Amino acid sequence: MNARMISTKRHASLLIAALALLTPTGTFADASDVAREHFKAGVRHLQDPDGARYEDAYREFRAAYAATPSPKILGNIGFCAMKLERDGEAIDAYTRYLAEVSDIDAEERDQIVKDLQSMKSGVIRVTVTVKGGSGPIGIIDTRTPTSGAPVVNAYGPVGAKLTLGLHPGRHALRARAPNGEESLAWELDALPGTQVEHAFVIVSTPPPAKTAARPEATFAAEREGSRTVPWLLTTLGGAALIGGAVTGAIAMNKVSRLESRCPGDVCPAGTGLAGERDSIRRYSRATDWLLIGGGVVAATGVVWLLASGSRPDHEATGKDARARPDVACSSAGCTVLLTGSF
Repeated sequence: MNARMISTKRHASLLIAALALLTPTGTFADASDVAREHFKAGVRHLQDPDGARYEDAYREFRAAYAATPSPKILGNIGFCAMKLERDGEAIDAYTRYLAEVSDIDAEERDQIVKDLQSMKSGVIRVTVTVKGGSGPIGIIDTRTPTSGAPVVNAYGPVGAKLTLGLHPGRHALRARAPNGEESLAWELDALPGTQVEHAFVIVSTPPPAKTAARPEATFAAEREGSRTVPWLLTTLGGAALIGGAVTGAIAMNKVSRLESRCPGDVCPAGTGLAGERDSIRRYSRATDWLLIGGGVVAATGVVWLLASGSRPDHEATGKDARARPDVACSSAGCTVLLTGSF
């Protein structure tokens, strides 16, 4: 164990011994009950069997000082701040502690003076400003040591500007708003004793646009609009089928009349057989076209109507999706292909 480690342990033991003075009958008799409780909690964190919890102790000592601003608490704040690498705060607290408290143990005073000299020679003074963001803006500092876990400290609020005293090393700083919006990280690897400035910019991220849900009446109107054409096709196809039935009946009637007038295909003179046969052929062709075409058109309309009962395609997703029919017709007939999810 080197001399520096021994002196640090001695410094810690002296501070912990000093904490016992904060009792209702001790030196800080005028301290509030709130200050005493926070101070005792800080002592417990420093004496934790699993190791000193400097961050928790630092918060408790600061709370104690806020309740009762006794200069003797500054020594404990300075000690914890130094352990957390909050060098600027440690320098300020230790400087005031030495100036305002007269009965400091000589060995403790000597150790604090050495620590102050070391921190003052190496501290990096960083002045930051922030543009953008709303609410109290904080600064998050992450120092990456050559070994061990990163050291993270939070500072703020920034206000017009904020000057930080950082421990030497490689840092990455960013400004953060209460709503979670952040600036880009600023990386800093300054030499000990450096003074730098930086302006952070927080760019607000607009909330994602919400797609307003359309009322069911709109969907109903769309469905009705999408069914107009298939209804028209079905009606036209039906009319063609009826027309084909009529022309077919006429053709059959003409054939029956012709057979009765010409039994055995022998017609009396002046019957006009050629004209009658041409008329029958015309009606037969018309019947074929009307029946075939009407059937295709009507079938297409019916299939379309069945498939158009769902919402428009761009609104249908997942199990609610309905497929549109693919209809292909040729001289051999028509094919209808339906695809979708079930």
